[in-house]
Amino acid sequence: MRLLRAATAAAFLLSTSGCAAPDLPLRTFGRLLAESPQDQPARLWFADGELIGVAVATGPGSLPQPVRTTLDAIAPGGQTVFVGREWGPRGDGHRIEKLYDDLPGQPAGERPHFRSVLLDPAGTVLERTHSVPIPRVPRRVLDAGMTAGLDIERVEIVSGPAQEEGWRITTRTRSGWTFVVETSLIGEVRASSRACIATVMAH
Repeated sequence: MRLLRAATAAAFLLSTSGCAAPDLPLRTFGRLLAESPQDQPARLWFADGELIGVAVATGPGSLPQPVRTTLDAIAPGGQTVFVGREWGPRGDGHRIEKLYDDLPGQPAGERPHFRSVLLDPAGTVLERTHSVPIPRVPRRVLDAGMTAGLDIERVEIVSGPAQEEGWRITTRTRSGWTFVVETSLIGEVRASSRACIATVMAH
């Protein structure tokens, strides 16, 4: 068996239980991982020692036309920073992440606005998030994020297929560790995770 490539993976170790395992076709995941860009980390999510989600970069050319149509409608323009296939608690879909630095009303010098969407192959929205400027984030949400780290890097409002569901706070500790905290809309902590670096070998 020939080694095709090694990929760096961001493994998000979630602390909560009760998450459904992804319906992951391992052969498809292995093929996509072997073909993914070397500089685009794969993503693996674990809960209580169980793999609950994976995502691997596939590039813009991999998006079906229905996904492109929905993406153009809900997140046009911007700088695309990640396009991949994801399997996880939200289902099987295409994950697209974008940065915007020229939105109307965005103050000069502010961190780029972040958007992330997860769309199924038919273009249906499974999840969407967008960053919120830190001064506009409720104090209780910021306090929840600071239970894991003192330097808050990004705060996102997270929506499911129908409505807003909560917040996602990315924060960093003084030792350089990155944590992701998930909360309810009113700032109640639902999950806290640490982003780690691992190596995935695709044969």
